[in-house]
Amino acid sequence: MFFYKKKKRKKPLISIITVVLNGEKYLEKTIKSVIGQNQRIQYIIIDGGSTDNSLNIIKPSITKNNINNTGLFEIKL
Repeated sequence: MFFYKKKKRKKPLISIITVVLNGEKYLEKTIKSVIGQNQRIQYIIIDGGSTDNSLNIIKPSITKNNINNTGLFEIKL
């Protein structure tokens, strides 16, 4: 008689995109909420050329939460 181990399935990868323009008031809370999820996530933050403190909130959040950062890009339209 053979016994087969069931393979443990990985949770699906969920992509979450946050688009921000001068959203410093809510940005830190949003980032913490996304990072705190109990899921496998790909987190993309798109800044549309904020003139407030948004980028200064994003950068430390990436480092502090040990996020695998493949690049920080700033988009100006």
